[in-house]
Amino acid sequence: MSPLSSLSGHRGARPSQAGVWVGHHQHFKSRMLTRASKDNGTDVLEKSSEAQQLDGTIRRIVKEEESTTDNGIGKPSTDKPKFDAKRFLQASRIQGVVAATRAVADVFLRRVKGENAKQRAGWSIGFEVIVEAMRAYLPKVLDRSLIQLYEHGDAHTREQITLALEEMTRTIEVASAAIPPVKGVNKVPARVGGMTGMWLLPPTYRPQDNPRLPPDSAGGEKVDKSQGCVLYFHGGAYLTACAGSHTRLTSGLARAAERPVLAVNYRLAPRNKFEDILADAVEAYEHLLACGYLAKNIIIGGDSAGGHLALSLCAHLATLKSESMPGGVVAFSPWIDLHISMTAEKDSWELQKEIDYLGFALGSSPAPIIYGDGENRLFDNLLELPASVLEQFPPVLIQVGSNEVLFTEIQLFKSRLGHGCKLEVYEGMVHVFQMFDSLEPKAELAVSEAGIFIQNRRQMTQEYV
Repeated sequence: MSPLSSLSGHRGARPSQAGVWVGHHQHFKSRMLTRASKDNGTDVLEKSSEAQQLDGTIRRIVKEEESTTDNGIGKPSTDKPKFDAKRFLQASRIQGVVAATRAVADVFLRRVKGENAKQRAGWSIGFEVIVEAMRAYLPKVLDRSLIQLYEHGDAHTREQITLALEEMTRTIEVASAAIPPVKGVNKVPARVGGMTGMWLLPPTYRPQDNPRLPPDSAGGEKVDKSQGCVLYFHGGAYLTACAGSHTRLTSGLARAAERPVLAVNYRLAPRNKFEDILADAVEAYEHLLACGYLAKNIIIGGDSAGGHLALSLCAHLATLKSESMPGGVVAFSPWIDLHISMTAEKDSWELQKEIDYLGFALGSSPAPIIYGDGENRLFDNLLELPASVLEQFPPVLIQVGSNEVLFTEIQLFKSRLGHGCKLEVYEGMVHVFQMFDSLEPKAELAVSEAGIFIQNRRQMTQEYV
């Protein structure tokens, strides 16, 4: 493999955005910590003791934010947006708790009143709660203001945003350690070069009578590799999440496919740029080849940004005219256009933004954070891949929900791949619904279908419907 080049470039001018976080906290304080109820035609503001404590915390954070907009001489700064990672994380965690609480209340209230939208028809109450909680929480963490602050901020601002995203990821990693794999699957730590990760070993995996011996460990050379494996890249907009946060999905895939799944923690933006991330994907793939797996017996999988990475790895190999193309790709709701440019009224970004929990990202693409200031935007829009690259792709299975914002671009990408791609549409589902197997029957069905695709890879042809 040829070495991947790094991004380079310069930062442009920074527009004034002082006070944006003060306004954000003020809006959150007034809207989220009080609830209005009608009492004889009069609005009564009710606060529990917990809400009062939260209100006090937010007041303190807002007061601190107001002080950061002062340039030290009592005058507000007009050209240096302030951002502090610690305060941001403190506020976002509070907002997460409040958002989840409101989501539960809103779902129950809609159901009691019979006001559930037809797009949610058939959703279980647990699935609806988690989707609504994510719709409320994610905009507070990865909204347009954060991206604009990074894109136009100075070195201090960018470093603070980077620290905040890294700390969020560490928090997710710690919490994810408690997520159990699905029944019968063993979760074993893995290390690939500088990357950590995990092996998900299915019930059918029995090397040397030791079901916890991963294929790349000492003694792993005796493991039968003829049945192949799956290399999986997690989603998270290339900014956060980890292999552990997707344990239910990857372990379910391992069980359904009856193949070991290697899920890796590739480097994340903004500390690293896309070419670094792609280099990690290449390294993980080469690691499996070095372990003795044949390329045709390796399936590349991923969801959302991880789906984009899986497809980008194939595009990279095709560009190099590599003879080591994997045996197939399984992509759950893959992110095709990182610039989120498909925003016409007829497009799914516009049509589904009020249903899909990813709808908040409309108009706030994190591409500037993922690629930095350089001109090299490698694979930033997979719809622009030349036919000479696409025709070298292995068989691809893409699963998408009919109610997700990426639906239009995924359909267009499927049409570019033609008969080499099988597209499965799950009615009423949202972005990466497969994550919620314990809450939504269609999620379990979808993972099972992906497992069948992997099991049948040797019998597959290029003729898909």
